[in-house]
Amino acid sequence: MDTEVKTPVVFYVTKNGLNLGKQLKVIYPGAQVLKFKTEDVVRIWHKNKIFIFIMASGIAVRTIAPLIKDKRTDPAVVVLDEKGRYAVSLLSGHLGGANKIANEVAGFLGGKAVITTASDINNLTAMDLWAGENNLAIENWNLLPNVSTRLIDKGRLNVYVEQDSGIKLPAEFSAVKAPKDADVIVTSIKALPAGRQAMPLKLFLRPKNLVIGIGCNSGTSAEEIESAVKKTLKKNKLSFLSTHSIATIDKKGREPGLITFARKHNYKINTFTPAEINSVISNLCSLAFNFSAAAYKATGAKGVAEPAAILAAGTDNLLVPKQKIGNVTVAVAELKKVKSLELRVKSLCFLLLTFNFELLTPALAGCGS
Repeated sequence: MDTEVKTPVVFYVTKNGLNLGKQLKVIYPGAQVLKFKTEDVVRIWHKNKIFIFIMASGIAVRTIAPLIKDKRTDPAVVVLDEKGRYAVSLLSGHLGGANKIANEVAGFLGGKAVITTASDINNLTAMDLWAGENNLAIENWNLLPNVSTRLIDKGRLNVYVEQDSGIKLPAEFSAVKAPKDADVIVTSIKALPAGRQAMPLKLFLRPKNLVIGIGCNSGTSAEEIESAVKKTLKKNKLSFLSTHSIATIDKKGREPGLITFARKHNYKINTFTPAEINSVISNLCSLAFNFSAAAYKATGAKGVAEPAAILAAGTDNLLVPKQKIGNVTVAVAELKKVKSLELRVKSLCFLLLTFNFELLTPALAGCGS
């Protein structure tokens, strides 16, 4: 697998271009400064995320045109004249960061950044950047231009956000109470009251707030694990794009299939010891965990998917209890909001400092029964 390089590759044509490229190493110390050759651009295009061309924009355009694939993955491209007067953001202005780089280069050289993205020149929020900053996955990318145009034309968008999301809306985003009234819908729920078919022109953003607890038999493939997770989420009307991370017992955290699945989707694997898992099962009296004799025999833990999801999410309830599909068990918990969790910790600290623990003894005895 090729490693992506996130420092600029600077291509020049003339001696003046070379000198300018060397100057850029002051702000980009790791930058490569190379004599322009089309074949070199083609060779390293997919290995690098930032390109600066010090030459006529037509040369750069003709060179990169056959290489452009998708705005989600294309590298940032900035074109610079050899006097350093203009830094043109040519490709991937938002997601790739070309606008930011053009501004950095222009600021350093005393030139002018040329930015043509409509949201920027109108001082409006770029939807794709805002989604990324708030850890929201865009589901229907094909509608992004349509919704962005609505923002430019109207100067505002109606946005529906799930309750208690903690997401702060920009001034030009108006919160609405019903999905049917929104241009943009932020939710992990796949099926909404009005139905997706009634919302063909609405942009769906998926918050990454689901922790997937997973148990599996030894040797279970990544494909079977992924299929089980997707089936569970679909059955419970939750979006796969909302997956934040996965959780399991420490022994299963070394399963090749689970590791491969996690790497494919860039998920963190949270692992817990049998003692940690059994502790949460014992302490959460209000939650009826599904005892697993097989898991207890194999690992010493009374369960895997459900308590692991609870522990990793930092919550005390499940969205989806354990589902067994083939060699895989799946449970889903919603990630606790950081701010809310901090408040709970502060409240707990206050209680610990002020509470008479003698009053707690009978309650604890009852909890263990």
